[in-house]
Amino acid sequence: MRTIELPETNGNLLNLVDYELDLLLSPPAIKENIIVKTDNLVSATNGKFKLEYNDTLIDEGRLKIFICDFTTGKYCIHIYGKIKGKEIQSVKEFRGDKNSSATIKNIRIKYILVHSRNILRTYYLSSDTRSIENHLTSFLSTL
Repeated sequence: MRTIELPETNGNLLNLVDYELDLLLSPPAIKENIIVKTDNLVSATNGKFKLEYNDTLIDEGRLKIFICDFTTGKYCIHIYGKIKGKEIQSVKEFRGDKNSSATIKNIRIKYILVHSRNILRTYYLSSDTRSIENHLTSFLSTL
């Protein structure tokens, strides 16, 4: 189990979307898990919010991408992975489009991942972790 620290200023967590990319396969497989009821996953200790989620195991060649939607309209993207023995971890916060529902946002994310998966696999094969992080955060931040 991995604990993900959530920013205090973003309000309550509305939903969590868990994506997993398996870069060992060609084309890479994408799994999606949308969690709407997040109350039992979030704990507050010492004024900090923590998300305790069981499905965070990171194996070689896999990327875990967590999209957290908050009541304030902000969202954050957590990217975890293990690429050629090196763990990567990246967190980016963005302000979301208030006219866009969570369902539309999830469709856009899935679209980005499907169309980026071969590029991400190429980065994986060349052990280019920085490009993986930059590619994902630049495209996902356009939501």
